[in-house]
Amino acid sequence: MERRTLEYLERLHIPQLGDLLSVRLNRSTFLPEISGRSFDELSSQGLKTLMNVAHALAHHTVAIDRSLPLPGLLVLDGISANAGRDGFDHDRVRDMYELLIDVSDEYEGRLQIIAVDNDVPQSIRDQISEGIVLDLSQADRLIRSEPMT
Repeated sequence: MERRTLEYLERLHIPQLGDLLSVRLNRSTFLPEISGRSFDELSSQGLKTLMNVAHALAHHTVAIDRSLPLPGLLVLDGISANAGRDGFDHDRVRDMYELLIDVSDEYEGRLQIIAVDNDVPQSIRDQISEGIVLDLSQADRLIRSEPMT
């Protein structure tokens, strides 16, 4: 788990939190610690989101690799909600979507990944357009308040 989480964090190009990026699972809380920092000590919600994505993916892919009983469904909600729209944050959001696509392709048929996101930047939408299965707007909701006619 620690190695896989670290691999995913490296692919997400998270900011260095010290001399060497490392991941350790706290044996009391089972939450990851990055470069000696607990999850609660991470500096931003954006960094916590990156950690959550890497950690959740690691759980699922390690379970598959070791034939452990974990449902092959991962639902991620609002993964770009805590990111800015330019520069470093934009690149990290793109990296998350690229990682999700790569892992989905690698574990095809064994892991289904659903990412729900309200505000995916257009440049990322263009890049991942084949992976978008359903696109809803405020006017066209999945759960409607009025019956359809």
